[in-house]
Amino acid sequence: MAQFFTLRLNKIRILDNREWGGAEVKIVSFVATGNDSLPILDNYQETNDRDEQRELIKAAAEGIVSSREFTEVQNVTDDTILTFGDYGVALYVSDSIPRDLTWALTLIERDADVRQIGQELTQIVESEDFSNFADETIATVSNQANPGVRIAFKISKFFSGMLGRSLAGNKDDQIGMYIESLNRFQHYGHGERKRDNRRGVNGNIFVDYSIFGVEHENRNRDDV
Repeated sequence: MAQFFTLRLNKIRILDNREWGGAEVKIVSFVATGNDSLPILDNYQETNDRDEQRELIKAAAEGIVSSREFTEVQNVTDDTILTFGDYGVALYVSDSIPRDLTWALTLIERDADVRQIGQELTQIVESEDFSNFADETIATVSNQANPGVRIAFKISKFFSGMLGRSLAGNKDDQIGMYIESLNRFQHYGHGERKRDNRRGVNGNIFVDYSIFGVEHENRNRDDV
């Protein structure tokens, strides 16, 4: 069975750029799926040891951070519509359709190089903030079914929030955040999903995105 799957960002509308004049906007995307970032959390329910649970959450966080995607847009003004070509920009591509997908998109007004932001995100995993987050997460998901998906959602939301609040001594402004937690059965059973003008968490951004996945039986060349 051959498969293909992609998540594409098609358009973003920004109401307020959080800056006088044109802003330098970093678009950061975190994606966690049942194919790659989540399997390590399948072991979460097999242990009641809090240290082991913390290590599993940390390993999942490292995977999500390492798979992040950056896009940079210069001179963004108020009430701007950002488009990404005829087919959008691919934020996640896989050779199989994931059973579930958590996606967090964050826009920040910041002049720093994207490599610096990546280094800071990596450092956060070792910080006291993350340790406290892990403890809180363990407490809140302990009695929930399928905790791996919930943990991935919390990790993605945590890093998206940190981008706007804590990096560089609170000097950055979070323009907006959009987050989805989807599963194949409910949201893309036939491999497709398209949503336009989806309101971000703070109401300052509106997002268009699409999901496309296909699966078909492999054919022998002689059968074509």
